[in-house]
Amino acid sequence: MDFSKLMDYVKQEEHIMALYLVGSHDTPYQTPLSDIDFAIISEQKLEFEKQAQILGRFVDLLGTDNVDVIFLPGSGLPIQHKVISSGRLLYSRDETFLADFIECTIKSYGDFEIFLNRFYQDYDAGMRREFGHD
Repeated sequence: MDFSKLMDYVKQEEHIMALYLVGSHDTPYQTPLSDIDFAIISEQKLEFEKQAQILGRFVDLLGTDNVDVIFLPGSGLPIQHKVISSGRLLYSRDETFLADFIECTIKSYGDFEIFLNRFYQDYDAGMRREFGHD
């Protein structure tokens, strides 16, 4: 898929500091049913109306409503970490800002990951106990 019109818009939209392509699009896991997932990094959490406006422009410019946009910040730390660790950077307005965002996310996630993994272990154990699959 051609992202050139989208990229022209992204460069003009001052709220978008960085844009990542995430999910299965343009990977061996893409299927005809796959949507196109993007993650947007902004300086601050955007108001719902602004998020809707940006999503609408993405849909118009890509010519499909099979588009999802995750707005960072405003999403959970595990999602932010997943985006920066496995997403494909398409655009960065300010390399220093992006580097600071990545550094902060990695440091915070490193502290948080221990508790998250423990939560997952406890959750899995509880599900096995509840449904008899010990």
